[in-house]
Parts: sequence; structure tokens; C-alpha cells
Amino acid sequence: QFELFYQPIIDIATRRLHGMEVLLRWRRPGHGLVLPDRFIPIMEENGLIVPVGEWVMRQACEQSMAWQRQGLQPVPLAVNLSPRQFMHKGLVAAIGAVVRETGINPALLEFEITETALMQHGEHTLEILRQINGMGLRLSIDDFGTGYSSLAYLKQFPVDYLKIDQSFVREMLAEPKVAAIVRSVLALGHSLGFKVIAEGVE
Repeated sequence: QFELFYQPIIDIATRRLHGMEVLLRWRRPGHGLVLPDRFIPIMEENGLIVPVGEWVMRQACEQSMAWQRQGLQPVPLAVNLSPRQFMHKGLVAAIGAVVRETGINPALLEFEITETALMQHGEHTLEILRQINGMGLRLSIDDFGTGYSSLAYLKQFPVDYLKIDQSFVREMLAEPKVAAIVRSVLALGHSLGFKVIAEGVE
């Protein structure tokens, strides 16, 4: 049985809730909750990641609408897109259907794609990103710094956020070279007009 958890994203300057990241977990009988690094690669390989990914999108949007009906302030939800899901030919149509059928404001939905996945298919990647962006949804590059980015493409991507990988954040206070990398990513992201989120500060 799959379950969704919602991890808050906090603006530490204002201490206000900036958004929430949607996290998928598998409750395996006899084992409890299983983290995604154990089962996502298997679903990537056998193709199950596509229908499960669509289920995650729909459940997150329906939850957002339920919270709004309860009178809660809407906040953006960040949903991860796996490499196989991102390159699936039905992705854009599926996103459109979920947004239309749930009634969510597209601006409240953000998709996270890893740096490695974005760089695998060049111009095709850029076209998919433009289509998603054209629907009014937000985009972020996840685990930034762990892959290899072509600056020629990075400056063209219609992306709103860079997310610094938590491996850098956790080491930056003890390792001067890691701290230098974090400062460089911040400077790069801001100079390109992106907002930057640090993962792992919890």
C-alpha cells in the first residue's frame, strides 16, 4: 500500500510555510514504511512508475483541494517526476487531465526533476519543460550539484527553483570546500533568476 506524506518547506527568514514536498512511501506488510530509494528503481525498470506517478499527482491535488475546502490557506505542493515518467509521451496530457479534473490552481503545483534526468535528452527535455511551464505550473531542478549541468541548457530551462542536494547542506559547516560549492550554487541560481532551496536542513 502506497501512502503520501507532506514535508513542509519553510522560509527561515520569515518562518512562514513556503510549500510542501509530496513524499511517497510504501507500507510493506511486516516491514513498515519503505523509503523510495528501495522501490522507485524497481518501478522505473518495470514501468510501474508511470501509473504510480500519476496517482501521486492526482492524490496530491485532491488533498490540496480538500484542505482549501476546509478553509486552510493553499500552499504549493512539490511532486517528484522520475526520469522515466518525465520522458513518457503521455506526461503532459496526464498533467493537464489531473489539473482540469481536480480543479487545482496550476500555480499550486510544482514538479521536481533531477539534474541528471534533465540533461539526458537535450532539446526534447527543453520542449517538455516549456509545455509544462506553459500550463502555469512551476518547475524545479532537484538534487542540484550531484549531476552534470550544461550551462548552455540551464540558462534556457523555464525553471523556477534550484534545490541544493542535502549531501552538500549537511557537510557545508564542517567542510570549507563544500561550503564553497553551496555558495557557488546560490550565486549561480540567483544570477539566472532562480530561487534556491536548501534540502536537508532539518
